[in-house]
Amino acid sequence: HIVGAGGERDVMVLSYHIEEEKLAKRSTTISSGGTFLDVNLPPLTKADYSEDVEDLFADSTVGWNVQPNPAPASTVPLLTKPIALKSANGTVDALLLSQPNAGKAVIVYGKNDKNAVHSTVEQFDLTTGKSSGIQRLPVAGQVLDMSPDGNLLLVRFGADKQRLDVINASDCSPVVAFRPFQHEQLEKDRKIIGAIFVDENHVLTVTQAEKLVVWELPSCKAIYQSIAS
Repeated sequence: HIVGAGGERDVMVLSYHIEEEKLAKRSTTISSGGTFLDVNLPPLTKADYSEDVEDLFADSTVGWNVQPNPAPASTVPLLTKPIALKSANGTVDALLLSQPNAGKAVIVYGKNDKNAVHSTVEQFDLTTGKSSGIQRLPVAGQVLDMSPDGNLLLVRFGADKQRLDVINASDCSPVVAFRPFQHEQLEKDRKIIGAIFVDENHVLTVTQAEKLVVWELPSCKAIYQSIAS
């Protein structure tokens, strides 16, 4: 119970009961680098970040000479006819495609607002046209990317743009979640303005302060970084 009192003359004593299970859950959330906003979301994994993470471009001049590397043609037969979308759940905000050989696509549905908030997704098998059905995110968020194999989605939750969740594309079940830069003091150092999958086991993030970090999943360990000079 928590007892509170207020006022110099009029004193009020209140008794408020907090369930031990809820208190333990909130304590675990905070110790994992979370805030009160994370309590009703899947559990967090504490980000493993060290200032001595290898800097990709430290003390070196890197020549920019990139050769095109087009995706190989699919070796699985993909549908050639249109797939009808039956959802009346909102506007189609994005179409995410896997690598050709994975043969998967995800439709991201939004609410046609300026914040591009998404609440539902639908995965399709591009070899059969079969749908996973409309799947609802844990709470409204922004779907940023799909893994190359088409099995995972990367979602940013919260108006503060500081939390990333990896979820299954077929049913929105949680895989891993973390706040990559919760250790930073300034908001611009914590705010994530972009994030993509490098592959199924690595995510690249960019902050408002122009820090680029590659994270290993599911350990949420920083393995490479590059800081704007």
